[in-house]
Amino acid sequence: MDRAQTTSTSWWQRQLPPSPLARSLSIQSILFAIGEGTFITGSAVFFTQIVGLSPAQVGIGLTVAGIVSFFFAVPAGKLADRVGTKRIITRKAAKPWTKGDTR
Repeated sequence: MDRAQTTSTSWWQRQLPPSPLARSLSIQSILFAIGEGTFITGSAVFFTQIVGLSPAQVGIGLTVAGIVSFFFAVPAGKLADRVGTKRIITRKAAKPWTKGDTR
């Protein structure tokens, strides 16, 4: 039993990234993947059951949203690096980009 415990522990230790920063980023990545998967699944159910869209419409919409976010992720990150994330968030909160906004 002691040998099995030692082997099990050493296997887990080999699976973990070596530095604390890498372990933290790995955990954040796993949590983000779980949250995104839950959101996409929940939104598909919401759009088909509550809104009344067909599964094909939901699939096309989620695909288009994924492609758009794929292509705008790097430019948005560069903008956030240049301007600053706090400034972007406060401007978005202060002046929402809606059709009825005339400010």
